[in-house]
Amino acid sequence: MNKLLKILPQLMMVLLISGCSFYVETAKVRGMYDDAQDDVSEKIEEIKEDRNQRNNMIQSIISQIPNSKITPYPELNDKLAEMDKSIDDLEKAQVRMLSLRKRFDKLTEGKKRFESDQPEWSRHKRVEDGYKKIMNGMRSIMNNYSRSAESFDYIAEKYLRKVDVEDVRSDINEFLSDFDNEIKAFQSELDKRRSNSSDSDNTSRESTFQEIDQIIEKMKNKREILESILNTFNLEVGDEKEFMTGPGLKTYTITNDLVAISDEFSSYINQLEKLTKEL
Repeated sequence: MNKLLKILPQLMMVLLISGCSFYVETAKVRGMYDDAQDDVSEKIEEIKEDRNQRNNMIQSIISQIPNSKITPYPELNDKLAEMDKSIDDLEKAQVRMLSLRKRFDKLTEGKKRFESDQPEWSRHKRVEDGYKKIMNGMRSIMNNYSRSAESFDYIAEKYLRKVDVEDVRSDINEFLSDFDNEIKAFQSELDKRRSNSSDSDNTSRESTFQEIDQIIEKMKNKREILESILNTFNLEVGDEKEFMTGPGLKTYTITNDLVAISDEFSSYINQLEKLTKEL
């Protein structure tokens, strides 16, 4: 939450002069307090919604895994508990504001204004100071909430991810197609070089051919694994369009495996390019 409460206007801004004293119109002050209370209520509801969205996100994962004590779920729940504490503190401060409002209403009952040379002026000043103190305290509480929320997001971004099902399927299919084309091109180039090699070529070149063959065979095996992973992924997600995944879920393992195999393929391609230059 990066939105902060509006600054409660200084009461002096609505002071008017009457002879040698000052006076304040009751309706203006009441409107100022109404705005402050509405602002507080709005921000508390925003924070609650923000907190609930985060909670729903991790609960959607925890509800599907046998062990919710694995990283990062305890840490995320700790941050949620800190957010709950901030919300509770805000609501307690809101209750104190309402109490001050009742005191103000009692002081101004039947009065259109109150003046600085009257006995109740000091009581109005105490109400105003009380509002300011509460609002400043709320800003501090909201800063605490923001720090907890930012920590939650940092942990979540490190371990959890939102998966778009169609994007994953599309990426894998495109990857498989690119893989087939690259392997076909490598094998065609390899066949040409083999046909052009003579019996007098040294054993080092033949060793390079064998090494290339072994890498291509590894890549073909990985291709089969990748296709199997895609089939498993499709079974796991069913008709879902997108979902959150994290440690403990099969979809999390699958997406990690996809990344790992993609990295391995890149490494294999680099090796093949280097070995082909040696032929």
